[in-house]
Amino acid sequence: MNLVRESGLFVRLVRSGSKPLAFGLGAGMLLFSIHMLWGDVKTGTPNPVKKKVLTLETAARLLEDSLLFQKGTLGTITGMVFSPPGSDSQPALAVAGDYGAAYFSGKGVFLSAVKFERKGFRMVPVDLKGDRNHAFMNRGGDGQQVGLFDSEGRVAWRYGLGVDPAPNNMAAGDLDGDDRPEFAVGMNGEGGIRLLNQQGKEKWKQPDINVWHMEILDVDGDGKNEIVHSNVSGQVRIRDGDGKLLREIPAKTFVAAFSVCRWPDANGGWALLNNNQLEGIQLMDFAGNALTKFFPPVKGRRVYGTPVRLSASEKPYFALLVCDCVPRNDTRLFLYDADGEIVFDKRLLTPRASLLTVPGDTPETEKLLVGESEGAVWQIRLKPVKSTQGN
Repeated sequence: MNLVRESGLFVRLVRSGSKPLAFGLGAGMLLFSIHMLWGDVKTGTPNPVKKKVLTLETAARLLEDSLLFQKGTLGTITGMVFSPPGSDSQPALAVAGDYGAAYFSGKGVFLSAVKFERKGFRMVPVDLKGDRNHAFMNRGGDGQQVGLFDSEGRVAWRYGLGVDPAPNNMAAGDLDGDDRPEFAVGMNGEGGIRLLNQQGKEKWKQPDINVWHMEILDVDGDGKNEIVHSNVSGQVRIRDGDGKLLREIPAKTFVAAFSVCRWPDANGGWALLNNNQLEGIQLMDFAGNALTKFFPPVKGRRVYGTPVRLSASEKPYFALLVCDCVPRNDTRLFLYDADGEIVFDKRLLTPRASLLTVPGDTPETEKLLVGESEGAVWQIRLKPVKSTQGN
């Protein structure tokens, strides 16, 4: 093995004649280490994990992991949205937790906070009118009711109260081309799919069974959003704005609580991230093709990911958030480099968390934001390199 430094970013071990096959990134808060991870993307069979632990002092010279904001009354931060501001006084970053939300300027300065009328679950900011005056969607999950809170934190409407079967999940997005979001709800049992307007009234129903998870996004890049959902058979289905089934993704593995992200960078197409306990965490395109697989050293329930360009001279890293891990019911954040090695590993003492990339401090770079419990939002970025040359 040879110890090398690449582009002054991360120290890693390289095997002569070997090539890392699994692609990924890792991050750390309470625990900070450099890992080696190889796997076989084609077969999905992970090789033994190799780990090279660096000292905290060495690792701290490379990445800055700092607390951007904390307001305990917000609860666990489960949704974050960034919109480029027109001025420093305009809100750019909106974050939502179980009990409230907060707004920040483009420079990360706290502007204001909103207290929710009642506790939500998996709360996400939603811009109903394109004016940055967000409402807050209660995505629900595990049979809990879904709903919408207005910009003042009051309950605008709830759906699923006393309904049998109960909702599993809700997603928001424009499905009729009016630049205003509708709300698609996946139901448990034989409840199928329901589309709600901004007032929470049903527009249509479509049959399906155990619709575990929902997303609304432009799958094929034609400028029109589609509904993407999983169901009882582990299939991923794509529907148009009227609920008509367009096609099923010919996935070779069972898909339930998936998430979506861009790939391989922020300008890439949408991809589906699926946590399969037997075959690793799979990143697939919407034709069912496997793009890569991740084999983190933990097992969890829900997974989220995003590419992040920490350095303008480096390929993007990939941030992978593994939530509700066993046996500690915590969350682990990993940053993978372009060679498939975990270079950062952060443990969060909460079963739920969230990820978002925002513009970095220098052109063509990004910072990674991580929302967790007690209203905390962390920022992870590459530390500025100080010049050692004289003037």
